[in-house]
Amino acid sequence: MTSKSMPLISVGFSIISDSADPERITNVLGLNPTKIRRMNDWPLPSIEAGLACNYWEISTEQETSKSVNEICKKIIDKLKGKEKLIQSLCNEFGMEAHFEVIVHMNSAETPAIYLEKESIKFFASINADIGFDVYAYEDDE
Repeated sequence: MTSKSMPLISVGFSIISDSADPERITNVLGLNPTKIRRMNDWPLPSIEAGLACNYWEISTEQETSKSVNEICKKIIDKLKGKEKLIQSLCNEFGMEAHFEVIVHMNSAETPAIYLEKESIKFFASINADIGFDVYAYEDDE
């Protein structure tokens, strides 16, 4: 990144389960995932260690933005109105819901890393946790 670069932000929403078929999640939510990974797609050591799981994700592309919340809203907008379906799937299959925010930035251009009340309420409504991965780079100058 150069010192004049805006931060690059991407957001993903994933559902993780040992038992739910990713196709079922797709059908119930009526959304095409960005990424699916089935238990048998993991490397054998991960399977043997019990780390493998079924993984279903929708995510944004990396884009320049000065606000984490603005990018989060793009995923939330896709999921709005599906809260009860997500809760039902999570209860039925013991699934966990996660949001992950990934920020690439330099020290000169940092984004606002905050979430509005509405976003927090949405995360809580589907019992999702949220993680932040922030990668900070030195200015080139």
